[in-house]
Amino acid sequence: MIESPNIIVRTKFYPSRPNIKNIAQWATRRAFYTCNSAYNILDYLSRESATSKSLSEEEKEIIRELENQVVPENSIIDYISERPGAGGLFSKDGLMSEEEIKQAKDKMKTTGSIVWEGFISFETKYGKENCNSYDQAMTLMNKAMPSMLKHSHLDYDNMEWFAGFHTNTDNYHIQFVMFEKEPQHITKNGDLSFSNKGQIAKHNFDNAKFCIEKELTFEKDISFQKRNEIRSSFSKACFTQRKESLFEDDFLELASKLPSSGRLSYDSDNMQDLKPLVKKITTNLIQTCPEIKEQYNDFKKYVVERKNKLESIYTKNNIKKSDKLNNYVNDRMEDLFNRLGNITIRTAQNIKANSEKHTRTKTINPNTKVYRNNKKKISLAKASSSLLSMSGFREESLKAVKELKRKLEESEEIEMQQAKIGVIYEAKIT
Repeated sequence: MIESPNIIVRTKFYPSRPNIKNIAQWATRRAFYTCNSAYNILDYLSRESATSKSLSEEEKEIIRELENQVVPENSIIDYISERPGAGGLFSKDGLMSEEEIKQAKDKMKTTGSIVWEGFISFETKYGKENCNSYDQAMTLMNKAMPSMLKHSHLDYDNMEWFAGFHTNTDNYHIQFVMFEKEPQHITKNGDLSFSNKGQIAKHNFDNAKFCIEKELTFEKDISFQKRNEIRSSFSKACFTQRKESLFEDDFLELASKLPSSGRLSYDSDNMQDLKPLVKKITTNLIQTCPEIKEQYNDFKKYVVERKNKLESIYTKNNIKKSDKLNNYVNDRMEDLFNRLGNITIRTAQNIKANSEKHTRTKTINPNTKVYRNNKKKISLAKASSSLLSMSGFREESLKAVKELKRKLEESEEIEMQQAKIGVIYEAKIT
């Protein structure tokens, strides 16, 4: 059994020019939808109750036409019941005052645009649970309208719309009217004109339905937050783990092979030959560090669950799934891995920069060191001779000479060790 959709979106349009066969009918409807009749579309949308007993037969016929659009064909909505449930008019700027409604009517009276009338209707339980206030209705309309017109022949920024939220039936619904502010379409003669196309394609309604249900029932996407947490942990791990035996050689190899110019990022053409090595280091770090591994697996589980929920919205509302959704998990995981790969590359860049800085540091010339040590020995010999010649200080002098000699030998040993370490480190890099 096919379930009823949670949301229904429909529109009808009323052109600025009549069809030759029904000029009278067109004139009545055009007057109603451009606010050129005593009882008009804005009065209808903003009525305080869902009934009016002072309508002409022509007006009642229009109202009946509106009623048939609000719900599926197999349902009947009793708009002429005495139940209250509608009141107030709002636009993209919020609830409208009486003066703003008057100004809106004046605009509609003189427009040369097609006038569109439509509704967004909710399944009974779904509407009562998820859209049951003016604030929610206004928020939804401000998100749904741009979504519905994004891929249509109409420019949302050039559209004026007004809407009312109605709860006087079991199916809560938002009813709206819209028209173009200015002519923006170029005719064959090169003149600017309002659109003469009133039909809005079904996929635009699907966009609106998906946007609304996602807004009403879907939790905020926190995948970006989770991704940033993994990046932070991975960056710290690169700093602390790069000298471990599992990673040192790989990092040194990557550092030595980095191109000296061009863009250095995981997905750049400049790094294609090194991509396997970057991937190897990145993957090893993810698998070796328990915290990162847990965060990585949690991220993947989250995006898989989110894809399943998005698919349920498409299925429930009979919307064709987008190609973007089919690749949702792979795209998110690839995006994450690219970012972690870039951190691996930056770590290798830092190693390379430090190595080059080390090789540029002026080393001590062995001859200079010998000369310096000889000077110290000469000074030491003079000091020793002077001390030995002094009566009463012979023993103290010998002790002083031995201590100075010991310190000199220790200094030479430290310098030699540092020189050896520098040569070994430079050989590994190059």
